[in-house]
Amino acid sequence: MKRSKEELEKVYLEVKFQLSQLKEHIPHNIREQVNERLRAIHNTLYVIMPANNELTLALKKLSFTKYPELNDNSIPYLGELVSQICVDIANMIVQNTNSLLVDLINNNTPYIDSEEQFQELVTFFAHPLDEPDEPVNATGTSSHRTINHEKKEFLDVIMKVLFRYFEESFNKLNDKGWQLIGISLGHQFLVYVKRCSVLMGGLAEGIITENPGINYKDLEKKLSKQLSAPAENEWMLKLE
Repeated sequence: MKRSKEELEKVYLEVKFQLSQLKEHIPHNIREQVNERLRAIHNTLYVIMPANNELTLALKKLSFTKYPELNDNSIPYLGELVSQICVDIANMIVQNTNSLLVDLINNNTPYIDSEEQFQELVTFFAHPLDEPDEPVNATGTSSHRTINHEKKEFLDVIMKVLFRYFEESFNKLNDKGWQLIGISLGHQFLVYVKRCSVLMGGLAEGIITENPGINYKDLEKKLSKQLSAPAENEWMLKLE
């Protein structure tokens, strides 16, 4: 059973107090194990949870700004669907960022099977799309420009929150560390765009109004059955 922040904080403070009272009578190895657990709980209480909450609110605001159709209180449960998406995305961003920073502190380098693969991931997820000065396909370039702009908006929102909670760790990152963060956040941007697109599609196709209370996963399944995605967009449907 998942504990509330209040319950977790109560346990944390009680154990911390007991440890301070009994530390001379507890074997060193046990004391270190308890301290390690306390550090993990402290991180959950004062970094993970508040960062999740703040990022969820920021993503909701961004979503309602970019997709005003999603801010329609007359459609039952639409607000819950938006909240569900923002909570999930916020949790993934904070947990992935936290895990990645821990990995980097311990000199682990996720995503890197080879330097070539790493550079491909950096190019795809962490770099803006090319915007040629004289495009052959003006529509395509306009789309690239739009995507780059939307990604910048997304990252501006995300980084303002993340810097509040991970600034000390961020300030220690080298170029490769920042590239790894860029890969992670670039991936989450695509997941966010996909999920907002599913919501907009569910509105346009009437699925949300016809199925009040539908959750995101069921909405995605119903929408994919009704619409055949263009071949070039099939990869996006596989994003989790």
